[in-house]
Amino acid sequence: MTPRAHISNVNWRKLLSDLRSSYQSRNPCEVLVSELLANSLDAGANRVIIELDGSCPKTLRISDDGKGMTKRDFEDYHNLASMKKHKGSGIGWAGIGAKLYIDRARTIYTETCSDSFSGATVWSFPKADSYPTYDYVDSRRLCPKGHGTVVEVVVSEKKDCERLTEDIIEDTVLANYNYALQPNGQAVVTLNGTRIKPFVPKEVSTKSHDVNVKLRNGAIATGVFTLMDQSAPAGFSLISIVVHGKTIEEQYDFRQFSRIKNPDAISGYVQCDELIHAVTTSKDSFQKKTSEWQEFNNKIGKEFSDWLKEIGCMVSVKTDEELRNFAQKVQEDLNKIFKLPEIRELHLDLFQNLAKRLSAFPDPSGDMKALEAIGLQMVGGTIGGPGPGDLMSIEGPDFGKSIVPEPQGNIEATQKPRQSRGGIKITLGPLPDPNVRAWTDPGLQAIQVNTENPAFKCATMLNDIQFYLIDECLNVVCERIEEESERKATVNKMLSAYLKTRREGDKDEN
Repeated sequence: MTPRAHISNVNWRKLLSDLRSSYQSRNPCEVLVSELLANSLDAGANRVIIELDGSCPKTLRISDDGKGMTKRDFEDYHNLASMKKHKGSGIGWAGIGAKLYIDRARTIYTETCSDSFSGATVWSFPKADSYPTYDYVDSRRLCPKGHGTVVEVVVSEKKDCERLTEDIIEDTVLANYNYALQPNGQAVVTLNGTRIKPFVPKEVSTKSHDVNVKLRNGAIATGVFTLMDQSAPAGFSLISIVVHGKTIEEQYDFRQFSRIKNPDAISGYVQCDELIHAVTTSKDSFQKKTSEWQEFNNKIGKEFSDWLKEIGCMVSVKTDEELRNFAQKVQEDLNKIFKLPEIRELHLDLFQNLAKRLSAFPDPSGDMKALEAIGLQMVGGTIGGPGPGDLMSIEGPDFGKSIVPEPQGNIEATQKPRQSRGGIKITLGPLPDPNVRAWTDPGLQAIQVNTENPAFKCATMLNDIQFYLIDECLNVVCERIEEESERKATVNKMLSAYLKTRREGDKDEN
């Protein structure tokens, strides 16, 4: 039998519907407005004009003063499979806002003007057709200042006409782009001639903290944490995570949960465009197993937690003595595991990062005083030296004597930075949501175990709390591994290492 090529058909309407369903919003009109505005901001627009006219049919027009599209960009804009934008260059897909709505619109008129090209099309997807089509038409010269892009969507379905209102549009703009609008950002957005005014947390705060944190890949996270004397407006309590001007997901608490006093009075945002690599395809949530997100969450979460403690808005975690002893024992065992070469090479040790700390060293020509103290630790040379250097004594948990800074001391000393490796820390505490078992708490720099979880209570009742803690901690450590089979294999490898360590420890005790 002679092979014959067959064409794979595409059900465009189902495909468009499935794409829309990947968004958290259930209202297609919100997805349309959000994506069209994303494309305007990605084009460098400083001014975006939104106009809504009619009742049914209803016309939505979004005009911007951005850079416009080249001829190639404009052709790609009409192709559903085109993904010309490179990840990291912006928050919107290449014209995906209009594409996502083509099956629900009567027509879509698009006009663009750039330094190298100007043109206009009318796009439609009649119900009798199998795929959308577009025609080039004479430009209506709607682009402001002679450059930019205008998208005009005519909606005729009664349900969509009812959904597409000024209130919905304004709420969508503020929920997604509050921090892209002046004075938070650079853009000014008007709706039917009236400027949409953003919420500015710092203007109504009683206390604030500016964020400026450099991440390992060179990215900078900036923003502000604020405390108000009243509740924040709906949708603005806690911290907004902003990427390329767009707020991703709902406001975030950096997994501090019930530890925050009066969370409704806390507001602010953190902007980090590098997180685009951790954003999902629909651009409205994060892939939280990526290294980009993990580092961001840990560093900014710790700064957020430290600030909450500083202003007295953090509830301390209290645990009874017996549970603390269990956690301490498991903590010691796990840290032994992470010292094993075969485990360290997995690069999963969340809190084994190298930290810079100041330590006091005896120095006859030093510029400070110190006193002798009980307890020492031997460490290598300090940061910035030509090599690891000889071991030096500093304050620590071992037997012996060291020195500590003290203005009234009688020992000449110097403080120098050194690198120290942290370890896993385990804390226990109640969380109102019983479904959560354990999580990484960036504020405490620890694995927090929920004592209100039913599984925890069962383990306590069955006197199996130690294994429960080990199992939960290892699962948290390995949660960034996306492939389930690989994650299970890694957990099993670490459990085997734990058993080996315990057996060796039991032999030493005997």
